[in-house]
Amino acid sequence: MRDIPPGGEGRIKVTIYTSAYGGQKVRKRITVRTNENVDTRHYLYMSGIVDHFASITPEYVHLTGLPGEPVQEQVTILPSEKYPFSIISTRARWGTNMIYDLVPNPEGAGYILIVTNTKDVTGSYRDIIYLATDSTLKRELRVFVRGTIYAPVKKTSQETVPRGSEQNSVLQ
Repeated sequence: MRDIPPGGEGRIKVTIYTSAYGGQKVRKRITVRTNENVDTRHYLYMSGIVDHFASITPEYVHLTGLPGEPVQEQVTILPSEKYPFSIISTRARWGTNMIYDLVPNPEGAGYILIVTNTKDVTGSYRDIIYLATDSTLKRELRVFVRGTIYAPVKKTSQETVPRGSEQNSVLQ
């Protein structure tokens, strides 16, 4: 917080973090405190529609399956026409339970991110794949990954008893 002397002038700089708000309306309230005797607080309201930088479909990767079963998901990444970019590198936060590959979209613009589970035992994990861009507006995109590897369900053998036979045995 910075003080502006009485009768002085100043500027208020406001930054609104709009990550994950693409295509949505954002409304924020900023509180300005003054040393006035009557109204010590003033509110500034900012609102607007956030432009899409890119379309990422699906937004989150969910890898769910059995140990040893191939589990894979594809993510389509399309730059918006207004903000074109290229992906220049990729990295994973941990990268221990998955592998991934980024390939050009065979249908035209953008990319396909192929994410494959490598966890061969039951359990769950989370990771993030970072996609570095050549854009000065947004240097990095993130794709969140969640993996859940289930134990196989064991079937128990049960004898089938004809309906009503348990009652008949009691009556006899």
